[in-house]
Amino acid sequence: MYISRVRIKNFRSLQNIDLRLREMNVLIGPNNSGKTSFLEALNFAIGYKSSTPQEDDFYVENASSFDPKTALPIEIVLDFYEGYLSEDRFSETTLQTFDGIIQYEQDLVKEDEEPIKYIRLKYQYGYNSESGKYVETRIFLDFNDNPIIGRSTGVKKEHISFFPYFYLETLRDIKREISNRASYWGKIKRSVDYSSKEKKINRLITMLDKLLLQSEPKLNDLVDKLKDIQKSIKISEESDSIFLQVFSRRTWELLDGLNLYLKTANSNISLPIERHGMGTQNIATLTIFHAYLVLLLPELVENSETTPIIGVEEPEAHVYPHAQRAMFDQLSTMKGQKIISTHSPFVVDQAGIYDYILFSNIGGVSHVRRIPEFKDHFKFKYGLPEVAYEKQAFFGTEDMHLLKRYVQFKNTELLFSSVFLMCEGDSEKIFFEMISQYYLGKSLGRYGVSIISCDGQAYSNILKIASTKALNIPWIIFSDAEVDTKETVREAVFSNGFTGDDFDNNVIFLPDGQDFEKFYIDWLGEEVLISIITKKYGHKALEIFQKAERAKGIELNGKELINEFIDRRKKTNFGEYVAEHIINTRIDLHPELKKVFERVQAITT
Repeated sequence: MYISRVRIKNFRSLQNIDLRLREMNVLIGPNNSGKTSFLEALNFAIGYKSSTPQEDDFYVENASSFDPKTALPIEIVLDFYEGYLSEDRFSETTLQTFDGIIQYEQDLVKEDEEPIKYIRLKYQYGYNSESGKYVETRIFLDFNDNPIIGRSTGVKKEHISFFPYFYLETLRDIKREISNRASYWGKIKRSVDYSSKEKKINRLITMLDKLLLQSEPKLNDLVDKLKDIQKSIKISEESDSIFLQVFSRRTWELLDGLNLYLKTANSNISLPIERHGMGTQNIATLTIFHAYLVLLLPELVENSETTPIIGVEEPEAHVYPHAQRAMFDQLSTMKGQKIISTHSPFVVDQAGIYDYILFSNIGGVSHVRRIPEFKDHFKFKYGLPEVAYEKQAFFGTEDMHLLKRYVQFKNTELLFSSVFLMCEGDSEKIFFEMISQYYLGKSLGRYGVSIISCDGQAYSNILKIASTKALNIPWIIFSDAEVDTKETVREAVFSNGFTGDDFDNNVIFLPDGQDFEKFYIDWLGEEVLISIITKKYGHKALEIFQKAERAKGIELNGKELINEFIDRRKKTNFGEYVAEHIINTRIDLHPELKKVFERVQAITT
């Protein structure tokens, strides 16, 4: 049983959000955009270790006049839907436990199918003027969001045991995890039952105490000295009223000193986990939590059908990139629903395109977007032919292949950006990265801009991600101006729901039907490009190339010769060389290039 839908009102910057969740959910977005608040809101509602909100957790519209006693209450509404497959439907135990609470939705299946069942839970926290206290309530709702009132319909611990929420914050302290009896490690230790071996254990402890204590004169002298305590405190007159004990004789305390030792591949010594680096400690904490879920959870919540909901904040903390990917893989295999916040492209590139949830903060209010699975006019119903879902998918099969190539395997960081700057190839990408520091005084990354080389293929797919139907991210296109390319760009813009104004404001074509190489050759002139070629390849490089072409019966001269030389060598290198020349000689930028940077500034400031 997973959370299928979340609605949150008046909690910090989450003034009013409505979001669908999947089995895996990856929260991305800038700092202070609401990701942590989202994870903590779930913890208040159904957390296994939940606490109560504080006065500064209410949404604040006007700080100067804010009074939490008059603020609108915090509201968190969660929908828990059963699955479509027979094995994922609510069990008899669930039906009995939530009798009188379960709601039905027929629209999600065909008419001849059994309706989908769901449970709707509402958490509310606010000031009650009658009692003069802040009041926390949990109730079940019907399909119209009205409270379900009945003798056995109140929210009980038994209900929450079906979907307990575990929240792992960024600051995961392995020392506290190992030493704290209430931690996951502590609970695993306490679950070990030695009662059947108690007599044998006590005999062994007695033997060890004798071996370690009675044979050491210093320790006997210490006991005699400690008897001075009777000068201040009245103690028993029995001979064993003061004694030393190495091991506890209480079976539940026997493993108090249990620690985790780790010997890494390149080490010759095992060390306690707290002596390892922060990254290793972080991985160990998550692994201990996983062990807890597998070994103890059903027993502790007294519910064999429990499905944990796991919220993890920045699992990548202190972990190097390849281990981040491995860690995400480990999280993916955990039983239950996962909600993970991250700033790591190495985590994001392991998730599916539909798993991303983008948070942004505009004027102190969080906005949440995710890429839809289906086109907006398609009303999903379970049981339709597979081809129906394929035709109505937001991204088709070929689209997904391109997105994996241009987003997940190449430009994952673009999902963390404020603006997409799309260009034809890597030559333009390198050029803009270098020139931005020269022209703007800081890198495009400082403006939150990701540059994407589309190779003439990915414009439409990237624009689909950026569209208002998906993540709603501002974009700019700097494009070659050949006839076919211009038509491709135009089709990509308008087919994704953008307007003529969007096209006019955000698409910058090179002049006179040129590609990027023809553009800078024409702009800077032959002499400049010849000097660059001479400097990088030698003073006879161009002449040798011309003779080689002439021997093939191809006559090249002037700009045509330079263009062909660049094309045969490596275009991307010349993007760098041209940028170097502009920076070193302090040349004023061409107006079409200035338009790109002016648009960046207009969008981001």
